[in-house]
Amino acid sequence: MSSLKSIRHAALIHKPLLQQVLSVLTTHHSNNRLYHHQDSTKESITISSVAANTEAKCPYHKEDGTVDVAKSVAKPFGEIPGPKPLPILGNYLDIKKHSKNTMSYFLDLCNEYGEMVKLTALNKNMVIISNPYWIADLARVEERRTVLNPSRYYKESRGYEMVPIEMKIEENWNEIRQIFNLAMKPEFLDQIVVPQLTEMNSDLIRQLKKNFVKVGENQFRLDDGLEATSRYAFDAIMKIFFGVKMTEELEKSLPFKLDDFSKKAITILDLCGRLDYKFPLYKYFKTEEYKTLESYYDQVIDNARYCVERFGASQPENAKPRFYEILVKKAEGATNSNEKVSTVLSTFIQGGVDITSRIMNFILYRLAHHPEYQEKLYNECLEVFGPPALDEVSSENGLIITPEQYKQLKLVRQFVEEVLRFNSFAYITMGRQLNSDIEIGGYILPKETIAIFMNYYPSMKDEYVPRALEFIPERHEKKSPLAPKSMFSSIPFGVGARKCPGSRVANTELHFLLINVIRNFTLTKKHSEFPEMETDQSMFYINTNKYPLYFHPREHTKHYFN
Repeated sequence: MSSLKSIRHAALIHKPLLQQVLSVLTTHHSNNRLYHHQDSTKESITISSVAANTEAKCPYHKEDGTVDVAKSVAKPFGEIPGPKPLPILGNYLDIKKHSKNTMSYFLDLCNEYGEMVKLTALNKNMVIISNPYWIADLARVEERRTVLNPSRYYKESRGYEMVPIEMKIEENWNEIRQIFNLAMKPEFLDQIVVPQLTEMNSDLIRQLKKNFVKVGENQFRLDDGLEATSRYAFDAIMKIFFGVKMTEELEKSLPFKLDDFSKKAITILDLCGRLDYKFPLYKYFKTEEYKTLESYYDQVIDNARYCVERFGASQPENAKPRFYEILVKKAEGATNSNEKVSTVLSTFIQGGVDITSRIMNFILYRLAHHPEYQEKLYNECLEVFGPPALDEVSSENGLIITPEQYKQLKLVRQFVEEVLRFNSFAYITMGRQLNSDIEIGGYILPKETIAIFMNYYPSMKDEYVPRALEFIPERHEKKSPLAPKSMFSSIPFGVGARKCPGSRVANTELHFLLINVIRNFTLTKKHSEFPEMETDQSMFYINTNKYPLYFHPREHTKHYFN
């Protein structure tokens, strides 16, 4: 999943501008709150409705979607709006001042200066682009991305295989990218992901139950939402890859603890982010942070190799298809094919577990925040699967979901899509570093400019998403008058050739979470407002201790949980 790992790195993409020069940047701290919009579904905010035939207009695009280059003469980079730079330093001091919550600073700049904002620092150029049409134009012609240097440095020192986010544009990043892209194929979803994940539905319920604290009659507080969902996300990757269920008995036979494997894989990305903010002292002597990164990386890669060797053995004839055989076949003929397989596995775990678990928690809070949708979703699942039964939580596998049934779940998909639009794990997504001068939005962007895609900005604007500040899952229905005017208004998994190849897998996990939770529980929360996101990590999350979330077993499961 160069994939979800790539997206996580995208959440840190403000670092490339300052890679060698802004060595003082650090990760976000918990005392700084991100820019937080009010949820108008619960607040008395009046928003005018947008007519069904209203289109968000871009001055450089015609009705057929093509760019009209004759509209105006392109302006130089220096005329792009933005905060006034100082001589030589540029905007260095401004960026340093907001280094603890940079994404919110970038969003504020978009609100102040418009849909393209210029920043410079010690002769480094950067633009923040929030117009979805301009994002589309740039994504279609430029594939170059910045490099995750600490991870690259580690792997170079070990002679290990790299993934695209660690590779330069002139290197053969596409070879391993094609292996990752297997997860994007629709037949992969029907033949492997759904059949494998459906055998984990009761495991998901059990992971939640482990983190339940009984606080009243038929009322359970979720003690640590991220712990519960991250373990499920990890087990899901192992099931899809190897076709194995990580039971307690199997876990005891491993030479490492699964929770440690998962947590260290996630921590690697945070360490890479922190190191990438700073001057690369680790290249001259090993700092404490780099020593930790090195140690964790060694363990995660060794564990991934162990899993490939142990669980990659041939399956029984009647076993369900899994990703491993397809991956091995695709890697045949490539250099270091076995290493590529281990690299893909460890990357899926690194990227997939962390981001997916955060989004799962957003979904749970959205359910609690919108009780009317709990019943709508329950009724849709009732039509597709029939009445829920106790064995959905007590049997070995739980609810059986077929690919045909899965395709019938319209509101489930729409709800998750609206959560991704409304409560993104980051304000920004995959940007680009320009290989050549290019004209975008009426301005000339010079070669080597870092372009950041501020996808959260248009997703919250009525001109691009009608009634944008309202949580309305049905807007994602085809031909809805409330539908986003551009597919680039909300791009949580990136765009173009660098789009997250693990997005299909992640979405399926999110849908299955929603199905299983809504069939077996109703959810409530203590606070009337939707929780603010925590910003002390590289991506946003909700603190379940600060904002209690309560599960109430439905009638058929009351005895099981109580």
